[in-house]
Amino acid sequence: MKKKCGVILFVQYYEGGAYMLVNRKNGYNRQIHGKPYFSNNHKSFITVNVDMEAHYSFNGIEYYTVTADSIIQQFELDIANWGPAKAKWINDKNIILAQERMVANPGTYYLTTDYALLTIMKR
Repeated sequence: MKKKCGVILFVQYYEGGAYMLVNRKNGYNRQIHGKPYFSNNHKSFITVNVDMEAHYSFNGIEYYTVTADSIIQQFELDIANWGPAKAKWINDKNIILAQERMVANPGTYYLTTDYALLTIMKR
């Protein structure tokens, strides 16, 4: 999908939610797990979504490539011990991820945030 030819919708369920990308020209649509973060050249994007507490929504990362009129999922990574909260592309291959972790103490818990570098490599 070319830049600005699509619409991003948030889909709210009773518990949890997702996003949907819709191509305005041909009606192609695809539900994705999290907010999309497009690469600098707009040829790919990742989604990140964190749900460490309730587990109603996907907790992980998806990576897609963009074609002329659709998107193709390249991988999906379900994460158990931390959640990807935000992403920022540094260039067309490297992404900084904000990683949230839940720390539990007796009677309370809190979230910590660390940052990690994700590099997209072709096989």
